[in-house]
Amino acid sequence: MATIPELIKLANNDSKLLGALQELDQYRKNPLANMKPCWKYVRQNNIHQQLEHVMSECVEVEEAMTLDEIASEFIDIFQSAYTGLIILQVKYGQNIGELMRANIIKNTDREGGSYYE
Repeated sequence: MATIPELIKLANNDSKLLGALQELDQYRKNPLANMKPCWKYVRQNNIHQQLEHVMSECVEVEEAMTLDEIASEFIDIFQSAYTGLIILQVKYGQNIGELMRANIIKNTDREGGSYYE
């Protein structure tokens, strides 16, 4: 069986297939970096509704029985929280990029060392 990088080399003449394989390769390398918000809920929910959804996902983690189920529910939490951030930006005018930078600086400058160590 061919690997994704090998398939990418073979697909050079088919731009649509090449694009799909390259996107798949990016997900393989770092799936969370390629997360997209659920636009349906960005349009439909206010921030309080989205927060309720995040909390319901947390309950599902508690109820998960296997490591695969736990991992899947954590991904759902991440997706739901990311969607909440986009709701804050789109509907409430929050500058999520700036808030993320400020949060990283705050957590890096903690007394006694970096949060990220």
